[in-house]
Amino acid sequence: MPGNIKLGASNEPDPDPAPFLYVSFDMKRNDQLKPYDAKKSVCGALVRKEVFVEGLLQSDDGKKAVVLVGHEKKVCKSDQVAQVNPPKFEKCEDMSNLTYLNEASVLWNLKSRYIAKMIYTYSGLFCVAVNPYQRYPIYTPTTVKLYLGKRRTEVPPHLFAVSDTAYRNMLSNGSNQSLLITGESAREDKKSKVKVSLEDQIVQTNPILEAFGNAKTARNDNSSRFGKFIRIHFNIQGKLAGCDIETYLLEKSRITFQQEVERSYHIFYQMFQKAVPDLKDACHLSNDIYDYHYVSQGKTSVPSIDDNEDLEFTHDAFNILHFSNEETYNIYKITAAVMHMGEMKFKQKGREEQCEPDAMDKAEKVGDLLGVDPETLIKSFCKPKIKVGTEWVTKGQNIEQSTSSVAGVARGLYDRIFRFLVEKCNLTLVDKSMKKVFFIGVLDIAGFEIFNYNGFEQLCINFCNEKLQQFFNHHMFVLEQEEYLKEGIDWEMVDFGMDLQSCITMFEKPMGILAILEEESLFPKATDKTFEDKLKTNHLGKSSNFTKASTKTDKSAHFAIVHYAGTVSYNLTGWLEKNKDPLNETVIIRGKDPSHMTMPKGKKEPHFIRCIVPNGNKAPGEIDSALVLHQLTCNGVLEGIRICMRGFPIECLLDPQKITELICTSKIDKEKFRVGHTKIFFRAGVLGYLEEVRDDIVLKLVRFLQGQIFGLLARREYSRKKKQREYLKVIQRNFRKYMRLRNWGWFSIIQKTRPLIGMVNIEEEIKVLEDQAQMAVEEVENEKKRVKLEQGDLSTYQERNAKASAQKADLEAQLIDSQDKLANDEEKKKHQISSQKKSLEKDVNNLRREVSELEEQIIRAENEKASRDHTLRSLNDDITNQDEIISKLNKEKKYIQENNNKIGDDLQVADDKVSHLNMVKKKNKRKFETELKVSQEHVADLERSKKESESSLIRREKDILEMNSKLECEQSQAGKLTRNIKELQARVEEWEEELEAERQGRAKSERQRSDLNRELEELTERLEEASGATAAQIELNKKREAEVLRLRKDLEEASIQQEAIILSLKKKHHDAISEMTEQIDQLNKLKSKAENEKNDN
Repeated sequence: MPGNIKLGASNEPDPDPAPFLYVSFDMKRNDQLKPYDAKKSVCGALVRKEVFVEGLLQSDDGKKAVVLVGHEKKVCKSDQVAQVNPPKFEKCEDMSNLTYLNEASVLWNLKSRYIAKMIYTYSGLFCVAVNPYQRYPIYTPTTVKLYLGKRRTEVPPHLFAVSDTAYRNMLSNGSNQSLLITGESAREDKKSKVKVSLEDQIVQTNPILEAFGNAKTARNDNSSRFGKFIRIHFNIQGKLAGCDIETYLLEKSRITFQQEVERSYHIFYQMFQKAVPDLKDACHLSNDIYDYHYVSQGKTSVPSIDDNEDLEFTHDAFNILHFSNEETYNIYKITAAVMHMGEMKFKQKGREEQCEPDAMDKAEKVGDLLGVDPETLIKSFCKPKIKVGTEWVTKGQNIEQSTSSVAGVARGLYDRIFRFLVEKCNLTLVDKSMKKVFFIGVLDIAGFEIFNYNGFEQLCINFCNEKLQQFFNHHMFVLEQEEYLKEGIDWEMVDFGMDLQSCITMFEKPMGILAILEEESLFPKATDKTFEDKLKTNHLGKSSNFTKASTKTDKSAHFAIVHYAGTVSYNLTGWLEKNKDPLNETVIIRGKDPSHMTMPKGKKEPHFIRCIVPNGNKAPGEIDSALVLHQLTCNGVLEGIRICMRGFPIECLLDPQKITELICTSKIDKEKFRVGHTKIFFRAGVLGYLEEVRDDIVLKLVRFLQGQIFGLLARREYSRKKKQREYLKVIQRNFRKYMRLRNWGWFSIIQKTRPLIGMVNIEEEIKVLEDQAQMAVEEVENEKKRVKLEQGDLSTYQERNAKASAQKADLEAQLIDSQDKLANDEEKKKHQISSQKKSLEKDVNNLRREVSELEEQIIRAENEKASRDHTLRSLNDDITNQDEIISKLNKEKKYIQENNNKIGDDLQVADDKVSHLNMVKKKNKRKFETELKVSQEHVADLERSKKESESSLIRREKDILEMNSKLECEQSQAGKLTRNIKELQARVEEWEEELEAERQGRAKSERQRSDLNRELEELTERLEEASGATAAQIELNKKREAEVLRLRKDLEEASIQQEAIILSLKKKHHDAISEMTEQIDQLNKLKSKAENEKNDN
């Protein structure tokens, strides 16, 4: 299935898989807002058969129901109307938990999840997968980690959850597991790897089996046309130990015949590609696949499949699986011989009732590819030898018999090479160094098939699916009824697998369908008519599952069988011939006893996966409801739901007090529920009624809560307005007092003096400022006196400078001595510590080596113990001895681990000592660096004052004038170089315009080429239409072939001419770019040289 390749670059993190696995909060919210009426919301089959539309139930009299869809009333049968699940169950992860289990609810749940990009859904024990037809990031390592070690109910539905559950059950329960996969599987992405391991080899069997066993059908571009059972072996520790493959029911009729919308196996079309250059020459193949009738009756190319890339994958897979080069090419040659056989023609030999070859060229090619004599090969087809009594007699055959014989040999040859590939893959997938203890089996067969034309292949496949469905029904309800007994509810054990037994018995009983077919095949004068009469005599009217054929789909059908998935009409034409052919022996054996595929599954723990194709257009996001419902019926999903309805499909964890109160108040019939020890079980539909009761209670609580909230809000509003009224009275009272006091004199004085309270005294502030100014003047005078004293004597200053220089030299000498001494001490201590550390590490490595040896001994002892437990359970004394040995070894291991921990502690102490010495070193270093920095700053101040006293300004000004003149010269040279660059850029633009013109000319030639191709195709079609005409038309065809050859030659010449023009332009453009690059490099060198000279000056 698409999606296992990361969508970003290799160094980018994996995309978030959550949107494709979980139902988001927004989705849940939108689903909860969906209008729903528990009593009226229904789904009805109103548009066409098996397509449901949601509406409101207006009336129902038991026979007919009136449903309001939008604003239009529709009338349908009452049994076609089903209840809609509450919004709470929208996009439900497990459809067995739905309140109302019916076809419409299952289809709607799958459709809503698929549109939301969630392709996996559980249906009880089934995991239903819908093909997305696009890549989703749900097969990345991030997604794998999400499912590791998790229960199925803890994570959303996914194939990883099923496989991880099987792996965990295998390890914990010590039992083999099986995955049963049916339906239309999606195309898996393939990727070649350089590093070859056992895991890679197991993966690389897929390209080979797909190439030789998969083909395009009407529904699937990569449909597996054979059944396979893969056993993946593991050792006692759960590590991969090997793999083997069994195949069933290869569809051999596809080798020589295909429908218009189908094609044969992929390998035939891959061999015409260019990925393996010398393949067509080695197999004597032409360039046109229509030269080979066997593989060109239907489609020859598929848009979604890259045959050239697939051939590369297939060829690399042969190398990874250790096929020799000779074996690989022999496989290709035999496959090509099958195609050449379809071109072997025969003609009538005079007036005799015998035939002879029309031409020997194809027979010679077949003989060369198969390594046989062409004359002997032709003789075997035209005059085969048969044994009569004890003698061999030559029998002459006519054209039809010879052609049929060639087709039978071609089918048998392809079947043998396919089986050889499987056996060879099995040899390469065995790891003899590991003991196989458990395995996980994967059974992948075609699902139930109901076509317009159903032959013997469909009968075998449908019979196998009938057996598998019986096994599933039995297994599912064994688990379910065990749950009932464990919970202690009142229940009588029922074998639901017996529902399908009548149909299976009709096949398997002594005078059943397969027995009659075998008996009729032994009679030389038996025909299809006698076989049909015998079937109807023994079964029509006597077996309820055997009925007359329906003429709606196949008017020539002979009888029909009522399967669990529906009634299928079968056409038995050619069954006796197929059964008489010894090359078809494998198919007959598989058809007579398909139970060998299903019965061993009872010894394992099964897990079921069903694959669904959403539409026939292979378009993402589209659901064809009728197609999906048909597949759900064929895959047994709806059958499992029908069986579920007979039990208690819905279970909930129990709160005894609450659940008892709810059931008592709702007055539910006791037959519709059972109360267990920890769970309560409901029949289908009861939970929906409880949901209605719960909604009524919630509605009452919401209304009560709304009343309380509205009352609280009203009381708050009343309190706020009451306070506003009190505040208004206070404001009015104060305003009236102001109106009485505003003309009173003392009130006016108080209003004017109130701002003056707390003002600053201006005179005092001025006095403080004058005192501060006087102090500042005195400080300035003192500073002037100190400056005069500092500028007094120059000799004192020079003496101070000399003393500082001498002090600096002494400090530098002391610093050098201290650094040398510290470095020597550090080197000695470091050498001592490193030698101690090496010795300790050596001891630790020796101890670790001993520990690893002991651990290996323990592992060997455990493996030996496990193998003996598995094969010799009666040897209890030996097991006890092994347990004692293991306990002793564990004690020794513990003692060694304690010593190892002690040595580790010693190493830690040594490391701490080293870190302490490093800290001391850093501390001393910082101290000396601080002292050196102080001295250097003092010296720098002295040198700065000395440089300021020097009189070198005039010489500097002269140097600056000289540099300015040089700079002007360099700038003028740079301007010249810039002009040269612009000229070169203009030339490049001209060349680019020429290149664009040539590109336009190439596009024009490409258009001409496409026109020529269209003309070629039209001529080819006209040539094909006239292929069966008279001699005059043949001559016309020859002329048209010549014209086609001429057009092809012209097309090739035009293509070669255009390629030559493009190559010359590319060369011209490349030369111009290289020339410009050289010039730019020279300019950059000149520029850097000028800058260096400027910096030097």
